[in-house]
Amino acid sequence: MKSPSIDAVALAIGLAFSVGSMAQVQPKEVPADSKTMTKEVSVDARKEAAAVKRDADFRVAKEKCDAFAGDAKASCMTDANTRFGKS
Repeated sequence: MKSPSIDAVALAIGLAFSVGSMAQVQPKEVPADSKTMTKEVSVDARKEAAAVKRDADFRVAKEKCDAFAGDAKASCMTDANTRFGKS
């Protein structure tokens, strides 16, 4: 059985934690327009991090499916594609 790629898992975890800490850092005195822009950037960064994590999780699921053969592998891949929104 193949083990999941350590690099992919580490990247997903690192991004998940770094985005949260980046979103919490804000200057003390900021004009109203800048606050709105910061919130928009924060939302975009969180969405991007979620997409990266979802892709990494999908790659791990695919690697787990490689341990199977035939119908079991096809079923596993169908489940992974459905779970992670792939076509």
